[in-house]
Amino acid sequence: MSEARVFIEEIDDPELASKLKVQDERFSQNLAVFQKHSRELFAQHRGKVIMVAGRELRVFDTADTAWSWARKVHPDDDGALIHRTPREKGWRVYADRR
Repeated sequence: MSEARVFIEEIDDPELASKLKVQDERFSQNLAVFQKHSRELFAQHRGKVIMVAGRELRVFDTADTAWSWARKVHPDDDGALIHRTPREKGWRVYADRR
């Protein structure tokens, strides 16, 4: 297993910082839509891919079709959110393997 690498970079370009702030706001808006509907989505769409772009939520069978839809319908939304729901209901345990 390869090690994960984290890079922290200071952004001192005001134009880039402004662009990234707008992107983050788009993501936050899409996340709010996802969170508003997440309970019903997880109950009704197990094993499916959920995509939110342009504050519009859609359910797909594959990530490729989800991204294709997002790029076609909302090409300017660089804050899109994608999530695959687990197939089975159950506990998820995430642990560090070091």
